Amino acid sequence: MKTTLWRLPMGLVTFFCFFAIRAQAQVNVPLSVFNTGVNNTGALLAPGSTDPHYKFIANPDGTGATPVVASTIPSPPWIANGPNSQWIAPDPNQAGARLPGGNYDYQITFDLTGLDPSTAQLTGQWATDNSGAIYINGVSTGFTTPDVGFESFSPFTISSGFISGVNKLDFVVFNDTGSSTGLRVEISGTAQGPYNICLLYDPTKAIKSGATIPLKFYLCDANGSDLSSATVLPVRCKWQRPIFGNRDCPRDESCASEHKYD
Repeated sequence: MKTTLWRLPMGLVTFFCFFAIRAQAQVNVPLSVFNTGVNNTGALLAPGSTDPHYKFIANPDGTGATPVVASTIPSPPWIANGPNSQWIAPDPNQAGARLPGGNYDYQITFDLTGLDPSTAQLTGQWATDNSGAIYINGVSTGFTTPDVGFESFSPFTISSGFISGVNKLDFVVFNDTGSSTGLRVEISGTAQGPYNICLLYDPTKAIKSGATIPLKFYLCDANGSDLSSATVLPVRCKWQRPIFGNRDCPRDESCASEHKYD
């Protein structure tokens, strides 16, 4: 956590304003998107487990709305499972499977509330059996895989089509009738969000007259989540005013040595 620590004499009315050098008051916030076949920490799920992040919007196999981690796969020619993701499918046994043909629509959602949708970006790679297409909020991204999309990963980068609030990302996989089918995704993303300054010092604590107050701050989002980074430098300027109001602060690096990252 990056913090800034000053000790202020009691009775001194001092106010601070901050900005983030290099980030221009914004920071890239990681998006809550997940590879296929992993848990919330990114660890691989056990074969046959339900994938907690993807759901079926369309499933011609009729086995339900939740994909599972494939426990047997036709590898080769499918890419082997691991180390960062696994194949998910309507049924865990895909080696020699004979599933119905049609479009299998796997969807994952993520929330951009409090972030700037115009700065959002998703990057990754994916594989399919058979071919596939990616849609963001119902609009084609133009990224597809070939009919033998299971033999290797295909890269993608999505930088448009995002909206405020909850976004929907669909991986639509077309399956030939009477064959195995599945999806493999490795993905990450960011979007920019504004900095806030959160106070670690508890202002409700009693302070002895004449004592100094240690003030400790960290960079946070609107929910108080830590956004601090060793590459982002908070800089303060000091003024004395009886009433604090919002106003821009001129850049002042003279006191940059008065902060620390811990």
